[in-house]
Amino acid sequence: MISEIEKEIMDSRHNSDTFISYSPYTDQITQATRAMQKCREERMKYLILHGLYLLTKGNRIILDMIKLTAQVKPRTYL
Repeated sequence: MISEIEKEIMDSRHNSDTFISYSPYTDQITQATRAMQKCREERMKYLILHGLYLLTKGNRIILDMIKLTAQVKPRTYL
């Protein structure tokens, strides 16, 4: 599982959605590439959550603590 997460990180670093030449299909290729990137990010998120589930042996208290700390937004004061 860790190797899958590492593979996803390496793939996301090495993929580029820029193309040198222009064709009528360049926009569609760019949109498909962005959709694939979003899918990879979502897959990586669930792989990490799956790994945390396995590490905590399904302990809901620990999992909820981890999820809550990830969802806290910083407070900014003017």
